[in-house]
Amino acid sequence: MLGPSCSTHPEAEAGWRCSTCGSALCRQCAVSRAAGYGRIAVCKLCGGAATDIRVRRALKNPFTVQTLREAVRWPFHKEGFLTSVACALVLWIIGTGALGTLLAEGLVLATLFHVTTSTARGEDTFHAPGDFRGFFEDILGPVIRAAFASIWAFGPVVAYVVFRRGSFFRNGDLLQPTGPEAAVVLLLLLVGTFLFPMALLAGALGAPLRYLLNPLVVIGYALKLGRDYVLIAGFALAISLGESALLSLLLFVDRTVAMPGVVQYTILLYPPLMLFRALGLLVRARGDELGYGGEEQYLVPVLDELQPEPQQEAQPEMAGSASVAPAPVLAEIELPHEAESMPPALALARRVTSSDVEGAVEVLRRAGKEVPPAALSAQAWIELSKACLQRGHGQLAILALRRAVEIAPEGPLAPHAFLQTARIYEENLGDRATSDKILAELIERHPQSAEARFAARRLQVHAARGP
Repeated sequence: MLGPSCSTHPEAEAGWRCSTCGSALCRQCAVSRAAGYGRIAVCKLCGGAATDIRVRRALKNPFTVQTLREAVRWPFHKEGFLTSVACALVLWIIGTGALGTLLAEGLVLATLFHVTTSTARGEDTFHAPGDFRGFFEDILGPVIRAAFASIWAFGPVVAYVVFRRGSFFRNGDLLQPTGPEAAVVLLLLLVGTFLFPMALLAGALGAPLRYLLNPLVVIGYALKLGRDYVLIAGFALAISLGESALLSLLLFVDRTVAMPGVVQYTILLYPPLMLFRALGLLVRARGDELGYGGEEQYLVPVLDELQPEPQQEAQPEMAGSASVAPAPVLAEIELPHEAESMPPALALARRVTSSDVEGAVEVLRRAGKEVPPAALSAQAWIELSKACLQRGHGQLAILALRRAVEIAPEGPLAPHAFLQTARIYEENLGDRATSDKILAELIERHPQSAEARFAARRLQVHAARGP
């Protein structure tokens, strides 16, 4: 049991916590109720709004050998196959000559890096990487990052050989070290091979080049990931050996039966796709420990997508054979003091459900930050922010937009909420410094979104204008 047990049923795992009475709730103690454009969980004990109990994704869905099996299978699905074919065509068509080879390898590496970053964000399908930013960023940059990462594989051995001037090699043959130095060379090679995937991962995630060569970063993160990094390092070694064996096999076959270059490239790209998919799955599970995104992005509901049972609406009983006129029932009247005594989440949800925009804005103005994100759906929060802004409540609009991000930090509306928050700070509140910080956060958390590309251009304009 990863989360707490239910306050009422200790044998059951709780999936929600009441924001009013603080009770941990299982499915028997919570009910799902319509609110605005979505549904909210409500505590059966006191009627307060309940929020999901969240745990780290690394605990709920840990990185295991089964995860590596999924990475091996991914290239054989439609997305992986099309990616492999597209990269093979690039290598086959333009991969001739020095400039053509650089261009082709840069595009392929950029694609592989995108596989890692998109997988880390939770995507299982391959999407376009976005607008072309420039030759250095999207072509030369990936090549340089991969080259810097490879220094970890061979750099320690080369440095040791240069330091010792190669005096311990028999007849100058680099493949025949002698004496105790041979063990040192082998140890350095093993250590470098072990640390190479960490440097490659840092490069794929866009870390500054100085980080790729910083032992404190590479070794420190490898130690922090512990067992999971041992798994990925062993997997990378297996992929490297498999790629070498596959290349030898293709050369043997090609001597017997002429094989088109595009077919060979397609086959040879399968192992790298497996590796970069596995790197992305590692970040998806433990990216918070690597500083990739905020901690909130790596919290998942302890009961996954399981929701409370929907609240059953009271149905009128069927009339008997004898037709009897029903007794008149007075409509329920909501007294003013009753509305004020409601939990803020329920009061807000009721206003939104009844399309009482003025009432919803008033509840948010009165309760403020006491209203939990789960009171409304992300779409409802964004609509409420528009209503607040139209009435001149800029700070309330910002609060509603922040709640939209908090309820669905990886949802499709999160980039829009970030961008609108930044615009309100700059255009309505005149706070460009805070606006720029939010734009930078948008780019960091949702780098592939259209809103992030707009934010990047906006920051460039601000930088050109100066403070």
